[in-house]
Amino acid sequence: MAMPLDLFAAGAPIQWILPEENPEATEASESGHPTGSRDGQASAHLDQQLLRRLHRCDDLIKQLKHIIKAQHGKIEELREKLELATVSKSPLIAGYEIEDLAKGRQDNEELRRSMSRQQAELVKAKSDNSTLRKANKRLKGLLEHAGGPQPMPFVDSISDTLPDLMQNTQSSLMQNTQSSFRSVLSSGPATARTARKLLAGAGTTDMSATFGGGSVHFPVPEFPQESPRFFDSSAGSDQELNSPGKVPLRRRTRSAQAKPPVVSKVARLVTSLRSFWRDLESPVAALRALSDVTQRLLATGDTHGPQIEVMVYMLDPWLRTVATTKEYSKTEQPPIFYLGHGKQEIQALRHSSNSKVSAPRFTDLAALPSRTRNSIAIPVCSPNAVRTWAVLQVVIEDTRGTVGGAAPKLIQKMLQDVVLLSTSQFGFTDSQVSYLQLICGMVGGVLIHMEKLEQRARMVERTRASMEGTINVNKAISLADFEHRAKQVMAGFFAVNTIRVLFYDSDTKSLLISSSQMRKKGCVSSSISKGIVGQCAQKHQTFNVDDISLNPYIDPIADGLTRTGRPVGHHASMLVGPMIVDHLDANPGAHALPGL
Repeated sequence: MAMPLDLFAAGAPIQWILPEENPEATEASESGHPTGSRDGQASAHLDQQLLRRLHRCDDLIKQLKHIIKAQHGKIEELREKLELATVSKSPLIAGYEIEDLAKGRQDNEELRRSMSRQQAELVKAKSDNSTLRKANKRLKGLLEHAGGPQPMPFVDSISDTLPDLMQNTQSSLMQNTQSSFRSVLSSGPATARTARKLLAGAGTTDMSATFGGGSVHFPVPEFPQESPRFFDSSAGSDQELNSPGKVPLRRRTRSAQAKPPVVSKVARLVTSLRSFWRDLESPVAALRALSDVTQRLLATGDTHGPQIEVMVYMLDPWLRTVATTKEYSKTEQPPIFYLGHGKQEIQALRHSSNSKVSAPRFTDLAALPSRTRNSIAIPVCSPNAVRTWAVLQVVIEDTRGTVGGAAPKLIQKMLQDVVLLSTSQFGFTDSQVSYLQLICGMVGGVLIHMEKLEQRARMVERTRASMEGTINVNKAISLADFEHRAKQVMAGFFAVNTIRVLFYDSDTKSLLISSSQMRKKGCVSSSISKGIVGQCAQKHQTFNVDDISLNPYIDPIADGLTRTGRPVGHHASMLVGPMIVDHLDANPGAHALPGL
């Protein structure tokens, strides 16, 4: 009979039917007949071939399984990537991106329009500038020919250039000129004087001007004949413009008596030198004297003209420490400013408790001295320019009144021309810069001298304290008293937390620690081969350990680091020194070590 044989391959059963046994063949094989034996060998060989094929099929099926699994893994990866791509590019996000793009385009268009407007304004400003230059040249020519300022032809020249405009606005100008002119005159004394020079005649109280065939008459209020002043940077003093009218003799005599005498800058500088050495114990006093001298050196005396603002910024660490510890309290510290993206720190020195502090106009110390139209910054250096102590900053501020907004445009433009003409005199000359550099160098030398005096005073104080401590220790009457006095003196002199006194035993060659230090009944001995104290006892040298965690000779027990109470820091420093006694009676070079 045929017997079913179940084999599993690739997850599916395979049934193989073996052939039935032939009884005759069996008998023939048993009897030794050759025909039966050959048939049995052929059937066995066939079975082996079939089994080999079956095994090869199983191997192929396994390989196909692995390939299918790998393909499934790749398909899953691609599916996940596709899902992530669809999530990142969702319609909502795509809509946001489109909105951002549209907004960026709109902003770009606005920037283009603003740029075009700025270009148009620039062209207009250039044309106005050229017109003002022509008017200034015309006014200069009139002044040269007439020998004095005559502003009325300047008004006529401007009216000639704008006849159509003045014909259209003649009626409104005739009604509002008088009130507008009064508002201009009430805006400030400087503006009043300027308007009077431009619109008033010499010694008259009524003015008339012709605009496009019509005339406008309005009275001009009476003002005292004052000559406007301006800041002359080349001479450093006040100068007067030629007044259009004559000043009475009594008024001229009174003004001459009220004017201070003219003093040269060199005389001012020489008389101010003694203020730098007035207080040799206060560097801040020298810096404040520098501010005062600079203020007096550049002062103009004109209350309506530009004002001078002087600031001193401290840079040196020693100078800042002295200023913050001696001159200021803890609640009133100097303001701090940072330069170079916060890398450099400076402190502003207040001239007084009520004075305001302004920010520095310079941004880099390497670019000093710096000089602009209305500010200058000069470093206060040592004579060899190696060390920078502070920085002196001087700023010119124009505090004069502006033109009133209720005046006609023609009068406003005329007054603006005069203001521009006067403000062109601002600035610093080379002589002023040289004077400021000279006094800054002098103050740098004074600060060096003050620092040396302070170092010498500190050295003398330390020497005096050491001598007093030595005298106090020499008054000891016993070893316990000596130990107590030494601890008190050394703790105050070195400003440390722990003081240990070890006694050397020459018989046992060990160090003895008293019972008061170890809090035990008897003394504790320590070998001289352990710790920094052992190295000091062997070599008779002083050891200064900056960081106890980095020294290989530190022994916690021998050096007293394992103590009760407040623990010793891991990065603390230590100073160990031998107490050596010279024997004068014995050999001159002989000495003994009583302790550490």
